[in-house]
Amino acid sequence: MPPRNWLAALAAAAAAAQSHDVTLVTQATVEKLWLFPELCERWRGPLALSLWVPDTAVVEQAYATASQAARSCADATDGGSVSIHVEVQRSNEAYPVNRLRNIGLRSVNTSHVLVSDADFLPSRGLRDAIRAKAHWLANEKLALVVPAFQRKGGRCKTLESCRERLEPLPTTVPGRFGQLARCLREKDCLVFQGDNSPQSHGTTDSSRWLEGDETVRPIECFRSNRYEPYVVVSMAQMPLYDERFAGYGKNKIQHVSHLRRMGYLFAVLPRHFLIHVPHPRSGSKKEWLNSYQTHSAVDTLYTKFLKEIDARYGAATRVHLCSQVDGDFRRAKRRWAGA
Repeated sequence: MPPRNWLAALAAAAAAAQSHDVTLVTQATVEKLWLFPELCERWRGPLALSLWVPDTAVVEQAYATASQAARSCADATDGGSVSIHVEVQRSNEAYPVNRLRNIGLRSVNTSHVLVSDADFLPSRGLRDAIRAKAHWLANEKLALVVPAFQRKGGRCKTLESCRERLEPLPTTVPGRFGQLARCLREKDCLVFQGDNSPQSHGTTDSSRWLEGDETVRPIECFRSNRYEPYVVVSMAQMPLYDERFAGYGKNKIQHVSHLRRMGYLFAVLPRHFLIHVPHPRSGSKKEWLNSYQTHSAVDTLYTKFLKEIDARYGAATRVHLCSQVDGDFRRAKRRWAGA
């Protein structure tokens, strides 16, 4: 049973309930387009792709490849548009992940959006499952978490070796809840980043999710400030991503932190998921792992960003860290005991 503040928020929002739909927004480089037909087949709905091209010399080829991908995607789309925008690299810039996300967001004309990443495939029926939660979607300040998992790939070093291991994708990358559960049992899948950054998706509580039913589960607190789930959000009040974050590091956490400071509630969608497809390590990831200077610059920017949104929103946060909630509860118990 959701806590009282959830019921109040849902009751108020239900009065303004209307037809909802959701656009999948993603970004990629040209070499990731091999995943696009499978993504479209699974999603079967409105989609916006921002395609990054690192060299003006290959723009024409990129447009041709993107146009072919768009046509194949339109054939699989069950209503809704397919938008592809080609963005050319500016001088010596890092991969502009948040600018690409914002380009996609500006093309959205549905009530809600799910911002994903290029290497993720949705579970089959995810769009319909989201739309079926209309009474939750009616709350314009709800972030509906889509649990994220990853398919192991044996640390393939090249795109070709990754494709050889994984094609055909429908048979190797789970598309349904039962397939995912089996993949996890056989240890061919795991929670996304569960092997190197468990805080990133730990608050989703995937073990509990696997045992759950069709009920949306409210998140009462965050286990870590590093929690960075993929979320379905109403377009009505959602902020854009901060484009100062480029390359690897903090580009998604900053947006989740922004939603929290704005007073968003969070809840977990049952029975559906996103799953990461293995790929060679990106240049941005290599730089992040090997450069203290890059780490330091991103951490400094993130600290500055948090100060900015704290000053802007004050005490609007409604989903706090579990350590803070537990501490408040213990202090309250001591006060009650002394009364």
